[in-house]
Amino acid sequence: MHESDYDRLVGLAYDTLDSADGWQTLFRELDAGIGLDAWMLVRGSPRGVELAVAGGDCTGATRNHQYEAHYSRIDPRVPHLLDTRPGEVMSCVRHFDERYVGRSEFFQDFLLPAGLRYMLGGEIGRDGATRTVVTVLRAPGRGRFDEAQERLMARLMQHMRRALALQSRLAVERGRHSVAGRALDALGCASFALDTEARVLACDGTAEAMLAAASPVRRAGGRLACALSADQPRFAAALAACRAERRPVVIAVGCAHAPGLRYSLSFLPSASITRAGVESGPNGLTCLVTRLDDMPLADVRHVATVLGLTPAEARLAHALAAGATLEGHAAAAGIRLSTARSQLRDIFAKTGVTKQSALVRLVAALPPLG
Repeated sequence: MHESDYDRLVGLAYDTLDSADGWQTLFRELDAGIGLDAWMLVRGSPRGVELAVAGGDCTGATRNHQYEAHYSRIDPRVPHLLDTRPGEVMSCVRHFDERYVGRSEFFQDFLLPAGLRYMLGGEIGRDGATRTVVTVLRAPGRGRFDEAQERLMARLMQHMRRALALQSRLAVERGRHSVAGRALDALGCASFALDTEARVLACDGTAEAMLAAASPVRRAGGRLACALSADQPRFAAALAACRAERRPVVIAVGCAHAPGLRYSLSFLPSASITRAGVESGPNGLTCLVTRLDDMPLADVRHVATVLGLTPAEARLAHALAAGATLEGHAAAAGIRLSTARSQLRDIFAKTGVTKQSALVRLVAALPPLG
């Protein structure tokens, strides 16, 4: 298998986060690459066994039910699968020779009549007492998996493990959406909870609609990306700056389906996003996406919260974005011009901008949340 084909498999592993058919798509692609006759994603707990995913030419509703109801209890492969370490693949031929297979109830009454014999697999998830294992299988006539295919499976299982962990986190984050998160929907502001690699952990209804339209943002390999490739370098730079410096960064991007539309993308470190109702963990980020045309200016309190400014600094930043001059704000606020200049220098240090015009653009692009 070429490395480009492997890269596609890795991307499909993370696409399982937002696609109901994601696991089946991944396994079908793996089938095209190395040849499979069946595949299964099995969850086991003290309550029993569940076939979360099952597919291939040698599976079906009847066989799946038989496995869950009875044969999973006598499957001799299960203890070996559960004994695998992260990144380790269990190959059935190392444990079950033809003599064993010839006298095994499981093989003789269930697996071989189903047209299956050889298996690779291992554990890819553990949540309390629930264990998740993945297996890929072949018919006797197709032959055993070779060492190269076993190495491929070991590499891919690492990404399956990460994707499954992200899937669990995504379910938790979605369950923790607050009233504030629903308010974002009403305002037309999309909110994405991201990990440090821009993988989408959770999103609100407006964000889901944007992903469905693939504009102005889209999902690529499980990660958030700009719809327009020309905007992607600035997206990557903004993400890196927010991640490294833990400060808000705002950029403007275009829309794939309407060239005249512009959107604001606000990257916020996790400490700044509690009002959003979407949480991304202690090192995560939130990306707020808002249409720029006719967008009202964020209020002073929100400017202070998002940019990490004092109330006085936020009032100055808000006034400048609203069109006031430094001198005019100083007079209106009853402070010395030197004090206003000192506040402006502090704002520059906290936001990372170096020019007043850049500060105005930054504040003007903030979503209007009070």
